[in-house]
Amino acid sequence: MSSRYVTNAVLALFGGFVVVASRTWHPKVVGWIGFAFGIGVIVITLLAQLDRARGVIQRVMDAGMLVLGGLTMAFGVGASGSAQRWTVFAFALGWVGMSFAGLTLHEIAQWRSRHQLGQLHWFPTLGRETASERPDRGMERIVG
Repeated sequence: MSSRYVTNAVLALFGGFVVVASRTWHPKVVGWIGFAFGIGVIVITLLAQLDRARGVIQRVMDAGMLVLGGLTMAFGVGASGSAQRWTVFAFALGWVGMSFAGLTLHEIAQWRSRHQLGQLHWFPTLGRETASERPDRGMERIVG
């Protein structure tokens, strides 16, 4: 099991718990829960960087997770009342969304690997032939 899958699954569960907690408990409690889980998100994301096989896209998503974790910590203890509840709720939804995006990208990469489509690219490149050597340019050969 890869670290990409494990970290994204754990962070999705963290976010889901904080989303439910933010709509259930008192804003002060929600703030401290957001602070604690923000620390957890940052620690897990930083430890995951030890895996060299994470890829560029996952590392960019990890940077986003670090930002969301830091913002959740800041607004969890810095805001008050309704603002505290809604900001923690919003950042936790961000964790869930980014985690599911990471899980989806992991699944796509696994599928491509299983079907040996690793070298498949979006736009085919032309070979070494020039435009006058291609068979669809018949008029150029007659004229030239």
